[in-house]
Amino acid sequence: MDGKVSVIVPVYNREKYLENSVLTAVNLPEVSEVILIDDGSRDNSLNVCKKLESKYEKIKVIVHDNNVNKGTSASRNAGIKHASAPFIAFLDSDDIYHPNRFEKALKILNNDETVDGVYDSYTVRFENGMEDIRGIREKIPYHKLFEELIAGKKGRIHTNAITLKKEVFDKSGYFKEDLRLQEDVELWLRIAWHCKLVPGNLEEPVATVIRHDENLMDQTNFHSKIKYYESSLNYFKNKQISFNCYWLLWLKLVKFRFKNKNIAQFLSGLMSNDMFFLFQRMNKQVK
Repeated sequence: MDGKVSVIVPVYNREKYLENSVLTAVNLPEVSEVILIDDGSRDNSLNVCKKLESKYEKIKVIVHDNNVNKGTSASRNAGIKHASAPFIAFLDSDDIYHPNRFEKALKILNNDETVDGVYDSYTVRFENGMEDIRGIREKIPYHKLFEELIAGKKGRIHTNAITLKKEVFDKSGYFKEDLRLQEDVELWLRIAWHCKLVPGNLEEPVATVIRHDENLMDQTNFHSKIKYYESSLNYFKNKQISFNCYWLLWLKLVKFRFKNKNIAQFLSGLMSNDMFFLFQRMNKQVK
């Protein structure tokens, strides 16, 4: 029998949007369970979660010990570990799935055991009603995806529009809980290195990201970008990635350190172990 999906939904202060969001997952036939992880919400979100759990058999609610706020990464990780389906997907608690969310992804995953995950396109809906289709907009061979994600010129993978085998996390690890932003981008990079990710539905979006005052984040948060590139460089330091990939990661780290206008940190970065490893790899390539 074809495998179904566990949908992981971290929840923090989203009582206004939560039910509408969750129902777009519950009503999909490919979904066997929707796991809501309340992340220490201070509003009525937990009560909404429990109400939905009592009403829909598919819904399960998890609460962190002592109702503490652990962050999105820790909440998603808890959901993954509690999931019972062979495939994992994610949904942010103020966004929505489309009826076609898993049509192509599950067809690929159930028919090709070599594939570890499928990414699709998605839309972003703004408060003025405008929508913008996003995602990786062209088919990239899976063995080139890692480098393309680092380059960042062909789009990005969004959390709401990727479907993965549960066993992928045994290969790549889980979300980094010390990253409060860019944690998804960092994980997709690790998964692209360790696993086979292939394109699914790039023409018709499978989910919508809804932008509003409560979820708009500072896309120029230099500190979060710095932490992301530092974490990636540290992880791939001893992996056999190409010199070009390592060089590009390091250049982007330096760029954001410089944009952060912390000259001491910028200069320190130039003198860091990253630079040593960079030249070490350069020497190996020359030889």
